[in-house]
Amino acid sequence: MRITISKDGLIGVTATSLPSGFTSDPTSLSLSNPLHFPRDVISPVRIYIDEEAIIPSIFTRTKTTLREAYERAKTRKRGPLTSVPEGIVSDVLLYNPHGKITETTIFNIAFYRDSRWLTPMTSSGCLGGVMRRWLVENSRIYEDTEGVLQKDSIRENEWVLLFNGVQGCRVGKIYG
Repeated sequence: MRITISKDGLIGVTATSLPSGFTSDPTSLSLSNPLHFPRDVISPVRIYIDEEAIIPSIFTRTKTTLREAYERAKTRKRGPLTSVPEGIVSDVLLYNPHGKITETTIFNIAFYRDSRWLTPMTSSGCLGGVMRRWLVENSRIYEDTEGVLQKDSIRENEWVLLFNGVQGCRVGKIYG
């Protein structure tokens, strides 16, 4: 469900059904070793690393309909995104001018480091989303207080945990 409010105070509501990729609690994935994901994970979301840094702003830290920065990131990765087989979800990994990972265009993200899932600090410029907050508050993921989630630390074929308030948790894989 999406609720929008215009400058004039008009409220709009739209609802879109999403296919479920899980047959069990998707938040339980945050406790899993990424080498042993449950068999009910259909296929990972393909994540491609953006070629340019995104400038953090009020629009990256909040949910708005102003998505130009995200659309530009997708346009830069148009080749890989359009070559993904039908039925496979893909997205673009974003980072700020200091090389700190922020999020993807539609998901918050966590990387498996030192036997736990780390998610970027909101100070990186990412959205402090509802699902992200729930996962942190319930010790399913941890904030990267040491600053290890840098663009240069990301490896191709690395498993990632993706999450948002609409889709819950999904498994992703870095494709470069």
